[in-house]
Amino acid sequence: LEDAVFAAAWPFVVALAASGDGVTRRLFRTLLLQCCRYASQRDAREANEKTKIARRLVDALFDGLAGRGNAAATVDAAALRAASAEALAIFVGWTAKQMRASELAEEMGGEGATEKGFDALDHVLRRVAFDVGRRGDAARRLGAAASLNK
Repeated sequence: LEDAVFAAAWPFVVALAASGDGVTRRLFRTLLLQCCRYASQRDAREANEKTKIARRLVDALFDGLAGRGNAAATVDAAALRAASAEALAIFVGWTAKQMRASELAEEMGGEGATEKGFDALDHVLRRVAFDVGRRGDAARRLGAAASLNK
């Protein structure tokens, strides 16, 4: 699929996972968490289609943490932040579980890891640290704090 499809679809999946309707929330929360597990697979760190899926998913989750995105206006900001933080925690947890100890040490060493794909943990942790230290945007700080809480 085109990269633009993922860029357009993920914000709506995240928003529907935080929906006020119970049935919709349960269905899309389950879908979102399964997609986080899928996007965290080892081959998503190579330069391929899964890399695009994972990168766009993480971008949508960070938009949800900040209460932004295409579908953010239709959902309660706190619910969107909570769903995004939970999904990001699942993504990071499964990414770390599927890495060898040497890969984890290399990626957390700050050397940019493989340089061939999506270094998910490095990207997520740097982005959370950047958002926490961001002085002018309270929504991003609140979202980063929620993700650290998970």
